[in-house]
Amino acid sequence: MSTEALRKLAIRAYCLKKNWSSERGLPVSVRTIALGQDYPQICVIPGTNIIVTNSNDRLACWHTQSGACLGVVEHEDTNASHQVGRSPPFHQPGLSFVALSSKSRTHIGLLLFKIDYRNEDAITISKAYSNALPASEFQPILTPDATCNDNTIGMVFTRYIDQLSMLVASPACVLHDGHFYIHGQDLDDPSIVVRVPVDDSRLPVVEFDRTTLSTHADVETTCIALGDPWLLPPMYGVSLVTRRTSEMHSNGRVQRLRSVQFWPAPDHARSHAMTRLNNRDLVSYDHHSEIMGLAVGISGRYAALLDDGGPRQIGRRWKNNLGIVHYAAHPAPHTSFHLLDTASVAIKSYTAVMALDDALGVVYITHIGEGEAATLSVLSYA
Repeated sequence: MSTEALRKLAIRAYCLKKNWSSERGLPVSVRTIALGQDYPQICVIPGTNIIVTNSNDRLACWHTQSGACLGVVEHEDTNASHQVGRSPPFHQPGLSFVALSSKSRTHIGLLLFKIDYRNEDAITISKAYSNALPASEFQPILTPDATCNDNTIGMVFTRYIDQLSMLVASPACVLHDGHFYIHGQDLDDPSIVVRVPVDDSRLPVVEFDRTTLSTHADVETTCIALGDPWLLPPMYGVSLVTRRTSEMHSNGRVQRLRSVQFWPAPDHARSHAMTRLNNRDLVSYDHHSEIMGLAVGISGRYAALLDDGGPRQIGRRWKNNLGIVHYAAHPAPHTSFHLLDTASVAIKSYTAVMALDDALGVVYITHIGEGEAATLSVLSYA
């Protein structure tokens, strides 16, 4: 990278940090891209202005500065549900690999797509791998989560017959440092990470390191809902981000809590087992109203949060609030919340699909249910 490119990058990073630390961050630019159909998922290629959108019938690649569609790959089984893996794509210089899983009545599938942007004038997307297994043999409850690295692709799911509490709901996985990490949640034991050595993946799960990450309180707490977790490679200092809604009972009073939880990776564990996470290091942000959507950036330190706007007031227009939750490790671990102005973009929280590129400072928003009129809003804050 040239000196001039480094200078521009440093200026952009400074401006973004200043904007996202202000009382209400203002977008530097807002662009709208016509998608032509609903896409329930957005996958970000961080720092590139490239995103991938996914539906049950196709995968599409977009350049968000020009608005151009760079390529479309049709899914072979349009009767199956397709899901992009929740862990970040795997990156090599000029290449990114996105893992997908699929689930139908008869099969579960594992797919890998390659985005090649080594030549900025000829960016391509192509299918690099696919495999299907009989659903009757595995009996998955939900569409599996998928992940990949430079030599392995894998998925995790809950089977109807499984008795493992760690995989009752919202399983997530990531490949890192030669190991396959699995995160699961249930109402009794909200957070567990299990490490599975890739070379020994046929061993019983009880033989692998297991760490319970549940929080403890002096008052009775009832968990109401658990959001999808984000399990991340720990090189940026955060391994896991979770969302939880619960009720706290104390002295006959009930308080509803909505929180975003950041699980820091200890310095000594960033290149080793993420199962060394400790619930004493948990840093939680408690929000004042219902959290309707959350999108976590590649660093795990920033999360875009969409809420329901708080209590409805008669005679006032309903407005959803978009903001950024920031986790900082110094001087002491803490979180902060800053509102983000959305200019003319109206966000409907019940149909919004959101993604965050915290490398560029961009929030992407689209809405389900608009069909051929569907658009993508690109809000850049740097």
